[in-house]
Amino acid sequence: MHDDRHLALVESGHALFTKWRLDNPATVLNLVAVNLMHANLMDFDLASADLRFANISGANLKLADLSNADLGSAILIGADLSEGHLTGVNLSFSELMGTDLRRVDLAHANLRNANLSGANPYRANLTEADMSGTILTWAFIGHANLSKAQLQYADLSHCHAPGIDLRFANMTHATMSNSNLANSNLQHANLTKVNAPNINLNQAYLKSIGLSGACLRGALLNNANLINADLENADLRQANLCGAILTGTHLRSIELGHAHLNNAKLEEAKYSLTTKFPPDFDPLYHRMIQVES
Repeated sequence: MHDDRHLALVESGHALFTKWRLDNPATVLNLVAVNLMHANLMDFDLASADLRFANISGANLKLADLSNADLGSAILIGADLSEGHLTGVNLSFSELMGTDLRRVDLAHANLRNANLSGANPYRANLTEADMSGTILTWAFIGHANLSKAQLQYADLSHCHAPGIDLRFANMTHATMSNSNLANSNLQHANLTKVNAPNINLNQAYLKSIGLSGACLRGALLNNANLINADLENADLRQANLCGAILTGTHLRSIELGHAHLNNAKLEEAKYSLTTKFPPDFDPLYHRMIQVES
């Protein structure tokens, strides 16, 4: 249970709460399971607060400091956390549907199994965040920084994420069907066995990416940079790779049936006898290298 005194302090308003906070900087706020729906908590210092199971739906937390706070299983549906400080926060199993997360700092945050469906983490900092199993369907993540983030088994279906930074991210077994990641940077990311039919990766930087066993059927990869990428056993049937750079790419046992490879650069790309090319495609003409399956 929460501490009634702490709840009364939060409800007293910004001025009184801030004065108390300055006088008691080491006190950990106990706000477990409180109801703060539609509360105005703009610019509040709630660092390290215990807000597990709290209902903060519709609240105004813009510019608030929630760094290292515990919001495990909290409900923040439709809340405004934009430009907030949430480094190291625990939001595992929380509900953040439709939440405003624009320009929020969530570096090193724990978002395991959280639901961010329809949320807006535009230009958010999610560096090294743990988002394993997180739901991001229909989210707007444009230009966010998710470098070195953990996104295993996450669901990013239909998300809008142009210009996103996913360098060195781990996205094994993630679902990304019909998502838009055009002009994004996924260098050295691990997307092994990702399920991403019809994904838009036009002009994306995918150098040295791991896509072995991935489903990319119908994907848009126009002018993408796939130098030294690993696409072994991937399914790229009907994918559009026009103008893509696939120099040195591993294409063993890949499915490229009815894929579009016009003006693609395939010099020294490695293929095997089990690689399935589009009709009339000649790998020798493109100076590809045959290797064992």
